[in-house]
Amino acid sequence: MEKQKKKKLIKIIIGLVILGVVSAIVVVAVIFFTPHRDVKNAPTDFVVDSKTLVEEYLADAQSANEKYLSEDGDSKIFEVNGRVDEIMQNMKDETVIVLKPEGEDLGVQCTFTLSEDLSNVKIGDNIKVKGKIEQGASYDEELEIGEDVIIGECSLVK
Repeated sequence: MEKQKKKKLIKIIIGLVILGVVSAIVVVAVIFFTPHRDVKNAPTDFVVDSKTLVEEYLADAQSANEKYLSEDGDSKIFEVNGRVDEIMQNMKDETVIVLKPEGEDLGVQCTFTLSEDLSNVKIGDNIKVKGKIEQGASYDEELEIGEDVIIGECSLVK
């Protein structure tokens, strides 16, 4: 009788282990094979200029996050227009363009995909960029240090 109970317990344990492994495989597959959101071809939720976007975050970051982030925490897709103040490469060799009105300390850093052709963009140009927000603007008065708004997966709007 005791041997039957042990065999039954072992079968239950093996069944639970197999169920756990299968569940883990399904979760990993869903995470890795869910299609990545195509920001470039997705509809735009907001159109805003760089100065307004920075001012909204500096005035009330929580309110700006509620406006520009979805309930799941992902950014809504928006177009930002502004004057090109700086063009640089980041460590991943992606082009980063800073949109900043003349005389302003803070702007919007736009990180473009590697496939984006930016050869015609020059400092001083007014451009429109489509992307998703990754970080809002902030300013620390004690240290007198400000952080730009950062948007990623950017593309030029023609």
